[in-house]
Order: sequence, then structure tokens, then C-alpha cells
Amino acid sequence: MSRLLTPLAAPLAVLGALLLAPALVAQDNNGPADHAYLDVKVPADAKLLIGDRPTQATGELRHFVSPQLPLNSNKRYTYTVKATFKGKDGKEVTVEETVEVTPGQTKEVDLTKPKTEEKPKTEEKPKTEDKPKTEDKPKAEKPKTEDKPKTEDKPKTEDKPKTEKPKTEDKPKTEEDKVKRPLDVLFVGSDQKVVDEMLKLADVKKSDILYDLGCGDGIIVVTAAKKFGCKAVGYDIVPERVKEAKERAKKEKVEDLVTIEENDIFKIDLDKATVIATYLTPELNARLVLQLKEMKAGSRVVTNDYPIPGYKADKKTSVDVRGRSYGVYLYTIPLHKEEKKDEKNEDKKEEKK
Repeated sequence: MSRLLTPLAAPLAVLGALLLAPALVAQDNNGPADHAYLDVKVPADAKLLIGDRPTQATGELRHFVSPQLPLNSNKRYTYTVKATFKGKDGKEVTVEETVEVTPGQTKEVDLTKPKTEEKPKTEEKPKTEDKPKTEDKPKAEKPKTEDKPKTEDKPKTEDKPKTEKPKTEDKPKTEEDKVKRPLDVLFVGSDQKVVDEMLKLADVKKSDILYDLGCGDGIIVVTAAKKFGCKAVGYDIVPERVKEAKERAKKEKVEDLVTIEENDIFKIDLDKATVIATYLTPELNARLVLQLKEMKAGSRVVTNDYPIPGYKADKKTSVDVRGRSYGVYLYTIPLHKEEKKDEKNEDKKEEKK
């Protein structure tokens, strides 16, 4: 499936803008490209924003992936990450940083400590400059008292953003902000080679009904319908992705086999599906387990890049795309839990006895 990937945000420009614009997602693969990776270290209870978008990843180390970005480009790709958490004194602390990422590389960011220690250093400089200018202080204070009435104008400046807020709310109508709830992950398209391997490993047939959970641009459902003639249903919570997937199905003339629905993948019944495809993070794959267990015995689940934590894959292969290896995992219903090392050792001890 095409993945909504762990959150990065907002429109992209040549300098100083944020990653993951829909324009990047829909880009043509005319040249070499790769994902950029970001590891953000935060306190376990921190709330993390990418741009102005909340993320739902948890833990002290959180992983994020961008759409594929051109390798041979002079453009800079940056975005802002902001963590909010409680400090040792119980007060709320916010740490924000703008980060530049590079395609094919991992950037590490530490947001566990506020960078307020640097502020006093900058404040100390004017203090040393002010010492010889003690005579000017009274002169400087007079305009300050005159400026006080100007503070009454501040509400006017505060009113301006109020009129601007609807404008910022209008922008996401063409982007991924127009959703029913905060995104779990942002979209990263699946490479065609990976899609072909997923469908091959799942042994998809014409009689199957394939569900793609988080279908993105619809590449998996369209490929399954076109290549195997099976019925396929794609689910996505982002209206723009739903629109793209429908357009793809129409372009490839498989509208009679492909259905695209705007829906929350964690609220749908999977009992009619015989094959499930996902390109989600391990945490999101784990959240699907209860739904997967409701599927008929013998149904298959195939995941791209990330396994289902705590469950043993029946088969595993990998695909190399532009120097990066993507793991493809196949599970059969009922799912089989992985044996822990301690349990294996205990079994061996019992056998020896």
C-alpha cells in the first residue's frame, strides 16, 4: 500500500519551507530520488508537532520519513519540529527547531532540553554595551513611556491574525489537513517494484478481495485489479489521496474492479477481505491486530517495510530500490505470535530434563 508516513508537514519551497507537500508526493520519477529520514528524541510524554500538524507516535525516539526527494537537486528541504512536555518543576516546556534533511540520509534531533541557556548569553552583550551609555538611559526611557499608549494598539494587531485564521484554515482544503482526525502518518508513495513483490508474495488471484489500508495514490489496488483481475478496495482518511486514487483507477480503466473510500482504517470491518496490504509503521500495524484477527482463516496480510510487532511472518523477502532495501512480510490468518527467547530457553531446559 502507499503509506501515510510518520508525520512531516506543509508545502515545500526552494528555501526555508517545510517538507511533504502534495506536489512532492505526486512527482514524476524522472531522476534518482530517495526518502529523507528523521529521528526525533523527546521525553516519553511529549506532544510533537511537525509544522502545525500533531503526530501520534509515542516513546522517547520517534521516526519520521519523507516522500521521495530528488537526489540531484540544489534545493534545500527543511521543516519545523516542536515538542511540548512538562519539565522537572511541573511547568510546561516547549522546544522548537527547524531541521534541514537530505535525501537518503538520517537526521537526528534532540528536543529533550529547552535551549533557553543560550538566551542569557545574547542578553549579556547588550548589558556590556549599556554600561558606557548610562547617560542615554533616561533619554531612552522617555520614548518608552510614550510608547506605552501604543500598547493599546496591540489588540488591533491581535485582531489581524483573527481575520487571517480562516485563511490558514482554507489552505489545507487542498492538502492533507482536511481530515476527520489528526493523521497517524503522512503519505509516502510505494515504488512499483515493491508493490509487485507484495502482490506476488501474497499470491493474489482473481478470486481474491484485496483491501489496501491507507491506499494513498491507489497504486496497490490498481495494480492488483489490472494485473490479476481481482476486486480491490482502498481506504484513506485524506480526501486528496482518495481523489488521486480514484483518478488513477479511472486512468488505468479498472473502475469496475476498484473501489476507493474515505474512511478511518481503524473503524472498518475486514471480514470480507481475503488479502490485506499495508505500508504503515510498526505501531500502526500493531493497532490493526484486533481487526485482522476477525478475518477468515487462510486470509493473507502483506506489509511493506515494517512487520507486525510480536507476530511471526510466514514469509519475508526484500526489494532494492535506488540502493535502499525494503522488507516485504507475509502473514496468514490466524496470526502466530513470536516466541520469546526466554520461552525458548525454558522449552529446551524441559526437553533436557
